[in-house]
Amino acid sequence: MKRNIVILILLITVLSGCAVIGGAKYRYRKIAEGLHGTWEESGGTIYKIEVMDELVNIISIVDSDGEAFEVQETKWEEGILSWTYLVPSTEYVVNMHSTAITEDTIICDWQNDYAEGSETLTKISDVIE
Repeated sequence: MKRNIVILILLITVLSGCAVIGGAKYRYRKIAEGLHGTWEESGGTIYKIEVMDELVNIISIVDSDGEAFEVQETKWEEGILSWTYLVPSTEYVVNMHSTAITEDTIICDWQNDYAEGSETLTKISDVIE
């Protein structure tokens, strides 16, 4: 009898863990789907984020003066979006990562070799043009 109770407790524990992990994956997938579209930084920089088959990629970053930044890497892991890009005119490499994501904002921390700060991106379209 004790053995059956121990087995039952172990089974419940394992299944509970699977439900939590599965729920987190579903939540991250839904957040990722909402990232698809065009986003604008407060200074006017435009980000285009593409989501296909649960893969998140920043495909374009263009400054308000028309300078195209070179996206070097995009990562989407456990609900955190991070990316690295090069600003050709200054040769700054900028690292950004999200600290909070809602359906219409991405709040990020950023840093390069000379400065650091935070930025808010606001969704301006669900499509990429």
